[in-house]
Amino acid sequence: MSGRKDIHHRLPGDALANSKRTAKILSLKQEEAAEIALREWIKGNRHEAQKRLDMYAEKGVVINTSQSVSVNVAVFQKAALLVAKDKMQRLLDILPDIQDPASRRETQLELAKALKVIQPVFVKTRDPKLTELLAQAEAKLG
Repeated sequence: MSGRKDIHHRLPGDALANSKRTAKILSLKQEEAAEIALREWIKGNRHEAQKRLDMYAEKGVVINTSQSVSVNVAVFQKAALLVAKDKMQRLLDILPDIQDPASRRETQLELAKALKVIQPVFVKTRDPKLTELLAQAEAKLG
């Protein structure tokens, strides 16, 4: 078993014609072209879906577990934001004082790694202070 399941949808005639034409141009089976298109669409819309979920989290969604313990999801988001801002500020503060080229390069790499970790926090929160820190980091790395 390949783990695939069949789904059937009705498509408008023009979308079906475009799908067939695209599959032919790419030398793909129509099913393969449709799968690629669906994966790309999901990837492209993932952030929008996350934003909608985050709207609920900002309002303090409460998760009830089997032991009736309540956890406020917004507190996790606030904690992640606090850690992200602190790490960025620390790295940006020490970078100008580093004179040794090897140490400077190492700190720049650490800053780049931090950016990769901080990106999801930024996408979720759009915090103004974090936006400012990211602009400073971009200037330091550019």
